[in-house]
Amino acid sequence: MGDALAGFPDAGVLINKDPTTSYTWQLQVPGFSSRAHLERLEAPAVFSTNGVTLGGQSFGDTTTTGVLPGPPQTEAVLPRARRLHGQAAAASAALMTQ
Repeated sequence: MGDALAGFPDAGVLINKDPTTSYTWQLQVPGFSSRAHLERLEAPAVFSTNGVTLGGQSFGDTTTTGVLPGPPQTEAVLPRARRLHGQAAAASAALMTQ
């Protein structure tokens, strides 16, 4: 997963490019001690064109506005032992913000 959030200014992206294996990740960001928020990009399979969601929302089959319908669903990530920890599903991505 690398140092995806080096410096952790305001946001970063965690990407798991492995199509078959999920991973546990941990980040140690110097000086960071509060919670972060994780917004996941999810799909049923790697090459899915339907059922893709960002923050639990979808455009549906078609969109005329390109705007997601409501507020995103995020997960709170609380630091433990000065590190952020989480899971990355196979072939997934997530946006992490402070």
